[in-house]
Amino acid sequence: MNQDLYKKLLNATRYFQTIKNYDEEIQCKTLEIEKLESESTKKVQDAIESFKGLKKFLKIVIIACSALLLLCFIVSFIVEATQTDFIVIGIAIVADIVAVHTLIKSTKKHKKFMEDEDEYYDTVTVPQIEKIGYERKDIRNEKEEFCNTNVGVISFLPASYRNINAVSYMLLAVIDGRADTLKEVFNLYEEQLHRWRMENIAKQNAEAQKILAMAVEELNLRQEYTNENLIDIKNRLNN
Repeated sequence: MNQDLYKKLLNATRYFQTIKNYDEEIQCKTLEIEKLESESTKKVQDAIESFKGLKKFLKIVIIACSALLLLCFIVSFIVEATQTDFIVIGIAIVADIVAVHTLIKSTKKHKKFMEDEDEYYDTVTVPQIEKIGYERKDIRNEKEEFCNTNVGVISFLPASYRNINAVSYMLLAVIDGRADTLKEVFNLYEEQLHRWRMENIAKQNAEAQKILAMAVEELNLRQEYTNENLIDIKNRLNN
């Protein structure tokens, strides 16, 4: 085994693995920020939608009670009001008062909730997001410093081979004794890339043929159903 080539590929593999680890940490921090923002937004939106629904319902109740009261008063001027009419008026007045009171109370409560939520977002959520943002920035800076300091580790590789998959495959080829020079390693990887492309094309073709076969089968079933219906109609006409 070519020890010099082995060390080069091993160091390159470690380099790209470190880069991958940095990227995963950065992604985790980004997801944490998105989660905090999403949770805060969802909480506010749910509260707004809930308040809108309650407000709409209470307005309908108020309008209905007011209309009922107006109708009762008009009727009382035309005909003599009965005990039932007074009961209905009383119920409508109580319901109207309760609905108005509930609407006012709910509006104040919703306003207080929104103020508290804004304060919580400013005093708790924003600092959390900023903290995670600073941590993510530090990781990016560490990654950039690592790349600048260790760029020589991958200088022997062409640009298209500078990834974890390529160097891992090349390292394994050297370890297995399938390649002993850089040229042999590159050729082996190119051959493997070609096989992967062919396998992918074959897989796509197989999927396309499967979909086509399903479509043809569906068309055949529909045609059979149509033919059976036509025969049935023809028989009925003959009879």
